[in-house]
Amino acid sequence: MGISSKLLGSLSILVLVFTVAHGDPPVPAVIIFGDSLVDVGNNYNLTTLVKANFPPYGRVFITHRPTGRFSNGKLATDFTADYLGFTSYPPSYLSQEAKGVNTLTGVNFASAASGYCDNTARLYGTISLTQQLNNYREYQNEVVSMVGRAKANAIFSGAIHLLSAGTSDFIQNYYINPLLVFSPDQFSDILMISYSTFIQPVLDMITNPGDNGFFETRRACCGTGRLETSMFCNSRSVTCTNATGYVFWDGFHPSEAANEVLAGNLLQQGFDLIY
Repeated sequence: MGISSKLLGSLSILVLVFTVAHGDPPVPAVIIFGDSLVDVGNNYNLTTLVKANFPPYGRVFITHRPTGRFSNGKLATDFTADYLGFTSYPPSYLSQEAKGVNTLTGVNFASAASGYCDNTARLYGTISLTQQLNNYREYQNEVVSMVGRAKANAIFSGAIHLLSAGTSDFIQNYYINPLLVFSPDQFSDILMISYSTFIQPVLDMITNPGDNGFFETRRACCGTGRLETSMFCNSRSVTCTNATGYVFWDGFHPSEAANEVLAGNLLQQGFDLIY
């Protein structure tokens, strides 16, 4: 009898968790770039409407308070840090927490409404991927000044670098921007992106929700469950009582329960690269 890929993935994560529980994380740092799927609060420090620093966001997070994460709780990258054995999450680069030794185990440069196309971020006054990379270079210089070139290089070369992008390019740019005259296929070619590593697990949860314990895939937990996100998912919005059965928290972003499944898939795909 064959062993399913899901079981193998679960066993891999269990082995990883058991390993880091008895020592340091297998990598020195986690560095994150991207959009609202992984933004942990950078947009809070920007003049933009694309924010999630108000209820009901964050209601099941550790602090039970909004943090800038576009979810009801943890993001997939938070669960990834948990599984790897880190005791804290990479702070948002623009926050006061991203100072000194707090940054030696990683930083989060992501900004909601950014994408592979820099114009996507410009439309909303957020941080483009180009600027995120510039911020990363500044961060590297700061780390070198703290620990020296040799140790800094060991941190950068051994770190896991995660990128989530592409969704905003379509949802918040292509579909609403009349100046873009490309076909969807042409726009995809311009962006030169592959969504498979992130989108396939999401599609699996939507098409086979029961396999992961979900019962609602067509509607989100917040508001009508159709389009509300950011300021349209707010303290006045009606929300479901139990989001653990929902794949989506708001109109665009996964629930904490879905993010946990996504983190498991992420580690399953990268397990051989870590060990």
